[in-house]
Amino acid sequence: MSCRELTLYGSWDAKFLGPALKDQSVASVLANFLSRLSRLSTLKAIGSVKGIPPDVANMLLSIPSLSHLVLEVKRGCSHLILPRGAQLPAMTFTSFEYRVPRYSASPPSFNGESSILELILRQRSSCLVHLTIPGGIISSSTLASLPWPRLRELRIENHCDLGQGAPIDIDAILSETPFLRSLLALLPQGPKSRRLCLWPAQRDAPFPCQELENLTVSYPDPQDSAYSQLPATL
Repeated sequence: MSCRELTLYGSWDAKFLGPALKDQSVASVLANFLSRLSRLSTLKAIGSVKGIPPDVANMLLSIPSLSHLVLEVKRGCSHLILPRGAQLPAMTFTSFEYRVPRYSASPPSFNGESSILELILRQRSSCLVHLTIPGGIISSSTLASLPWPRLRELRIENHCDLGQGAPIDIDAILSETPFLRSLLALLPQGPKSRRLCLWPAQRDAPFPCQELENLTVSYPDPQDSAYSQLPATL
């Protein structure tokens, strides 16, 4: 089959497979179907209320022809909590988006999301060219500890209040992504929120992203030293 883009959504419960497939798992049924799509390059998977089951997620992550993967998962999904020592399969995609639905409310904990997201990024950071993630799920220090030699586009965006999410110290991330060409940081502004500062004045080093061509920031900080050091490419 010549399908290049595919969107999967709905329930991931095996009871909805029908009587002919009652003895099979959702992951095995999907694996059989997707094995026929040898030219599939873009996949968007939308989770149900409980999210995407780990066996299905592992199968989707390992599709060999995939270059662009989008996972859209409701916050606080129980399916996302991985067992200690969990391993992910080999992955090939170079563009990754982890999205939260606009209507998704903030849960009391982000452990499930942060665990699977961190595993994916630790395995793929050195190969990713494009990354879209919600702010507040994974810590800035974790992102800054990973290698990003090929990253050209970074989008950090939220459409809802993340409550107890981790604060975004975006300068720590930018210091490790000097070859960015596009940066978008759209975060909600609450009563106790601080304005987003890309490069604090106390930073000794100059603003690192000197190949930027596109920059979008919500609630910018007027004291941000980045704006006096922007490259001519903007």
